[in-house]
Amino acid sequence: MKNKYGFGDNAPGNNSVSNINSAQLKDIKKTLPLKKLTQEQFDFWQHNGYLVLRQIISPEAVKRSQDFLWEFQEMDPNDSEHLVSSAAP
Repeated sequence: MKNKYGFGDNAPGNNSVSNINSAQLKDIKKTLPLKKLTQEQFDFWQHNGYLVLRQIISPEAVKRSQDFLWEFQEMDPNDSEHLVSSAAP
């Protein structure tokens, strides 16, 4: 039996992204009303593939995410050895 993405039930990986080449972003048609985006924002995203939403995440949530990522990578944000230079060698 195939799932809604056209793959068998035992397909490895994440089936939601496995069939990515079959539909273009511009061809997606909304069937439910937009909840958070305006139609203009949705249209921009659909045409350009990105959308800038300012102040969508609280500064506290950003800080928690940064702290988690530094800890997860076992790196110290205050250690210059862990910083990446923007200049190519």
